[in-house]
Amino acid sequence: MGNLGADSKAYIRRLKTSYGNNKIIGRQSAGGKVRWRVDYDPDKGFHINVEDFRNSTAKFVFKIEGGEKAYKAIINSLN
Repeated sequence: MGNLGADSKAYIRRLKTSYGNNKIIGRQSAGGKVRWRVDYDPDKGFHINVEDFRNSTAKFVFKIEGGEKAYKAIINSLN
């Protein structure tokens, strides 16, 4: 996937029930075609989603240790 570019933008969460609502949760390319975002789900745990919409939709999930506490710490560090 590579670099999102020097002109990448903050990706803001828009899910009202999420701890990250209206906060920076990741980065996206200037055109919005590639992005990564941190996420937490009680079933999936703490993870990073990577989405690439340049040619076809490619989605990747990377599970991270630390649970909800680590997820919130990352959100806090991005904001």
